Amino acid sequence: MIIELTNWAVGGTIGFHKLPLDGQKLNGEVRNHSYYDDGTFTITSEIVNIKGHIVETKGGLLYRLIKINPIYRRWLKINFPSWDSKTPIIIRNPPMNNKEERGNGIKIKKRK
Repeated sequence: MIIELTNWAVGGTIGFHKLPLDGQKLNGEVRNHSYYDDGTFTITSEIVNIKGHIVETKGGLLYRLIKINPIYRRWLKINFPSWDSKTPIIIRNPPMNNKEERGNGIKIKKRK
C-alpha cells in the first residue's frame, strides 16, 4: 500500500532543505498508514528513490506526494526558480552503496 503524504516538505521540523536532495527526509501528514491515524504528522526515513510523485524511503515505505506545504512551495519558488511541480524532488547523491539494486521498479546504479 502506498501511504499518502499531504502538506509535505523536505526536511525536519525546523526549516526546509535545499534541492537536489542528499539523503534528506520528508515531513507531512499521512493518510493510509498502517501505524498512524490519518492526519498524523510524521517525518520519514531518508529518501532513497523517487519516480514522479512516488517516494521510497530507506525504511522501505512508499509515499505518494499529494499536496505540498504552501510555505515550502513559496520557499522553493524563491530559492529554486526552476523548481517544477511535475518533478517535485530530485536526488543528487542518494545515500547508497556501490552495488545495483531495484527499487520501486527502477534500476539504480549505486554511487561509489
